[in-house]
Amino acid sequence: MFKRAIIFTSFNGFEKVSRTEKRRLAKIINTRVSIIDEYLRAKDTNASLDGQYRAFLFNDESPAMTEFLAKLKAFAESCTGISIDAWEIEESEYVRLPVERRDFLAAANGKEIFKI
Repeated sequence: MFKRAIIFTSFNGFEKVSRTEKRRLAKIINTRVSIIDEYLRAKDTNASLDGQYRAFLFNDESPAMTEFLAKLKAFAESCTGISIDAWEIEESEYVRLPVERRDFLAAANGKEIFKI
């Protein structure tokens, strides 16, 4: 079976987010980006990271999703000014959602993993 991990990254506006923190967040996100899902690639800019949903496909028998989300959670807990929310949804449910708003709807219908 396959699952999607949906993440939403945003800057809370109360604290200035440094270029270094943006770079670190983009680097963590990009560890899961392959050639076929290049559109998920993050840059260390506000436009690329603030207010963005991304959905990553995982085999649920592999620990990769847990490891990826643990890195994101640890990063979010160590930074001020950056919020990261994460949800999971079965791939079979994800593909049935309307393409235009798929990641947003997947987050709304998915199981919440964490909100930081």
